[in-house]
Amino acid sequence: MERDPRYMMVNVGIKNGTLLTFRDVFMKTGFPKTILAKFLGTNNNRMSRLILEPRDMDLWEVEKIAAYFDVSMAEMCRVVITK
Repeated sequence: MERDPRYMMVNVGIKNGTLLTFRDVFMKTGFPKTILAKFLGTNNNRMSRLILEPRDMDLWEVEKIAAYFDVSMAEMCRVVITK
């Protein structure tokens, strides 16, 4: 699957610390949750719940999201656990 070119805004934001929470990934960059939901093989309802409660994610989901945005697991975990 080809990545949406807006993934780079998320990558930079996570790496430089301007995106502190998982919600910021969508609210501050405008990255569409539908794209990430499709990548994860889930529906928009679950994606909406994960945005509100990212600690409900499975570890494999965190790993796939980190890979999609080309960030480390440590960086993605920081974003997921910060409320």
